[in-house]
Amino acid sequence: MSYAASWGKTSIPQELESYIGHLLKKFDYVSVREESGLEICSKMGVEAEWVPDPTMLLDNEIYQSLYKNSGFSKPARSYVFFYFLGNKTEISKKTIYDWAKKKKFRSCLCYWKQ
Repeated sequence: MSYAASWGKTSIPQELESYIGHLLKKFDYVSVREESGLEICSKMGVEAEWVPDPTMLLDNEIYQSLYKNSGFSKPARSYVFFYFLGNKTEISKKTIYDWAKKKKFRSCLCYWKQ
């Protein structure tokens, strides 16, 4: 079973479809979190279900209570956090850093997987 899997891309190279498709067919159930994942699975002969991202399954009050009970305190000064998984964007990493520096944000936290 695969629940709310993410391909992290909108297509799979054609030369990998048969290899990945063979492995994907071993699952009894497949669900994906992006609509584009339905088409990827379909191209490989696997029927998948489109489901919400797991982070959307809880109400925001639950996340807020976790934060409030964690002992973590909000930084006194503003900061920027950005997280990219390698998908191409119209804005470069440098542009974001420069913008944060110009705004005098205390820190600019980043995870950038390429």
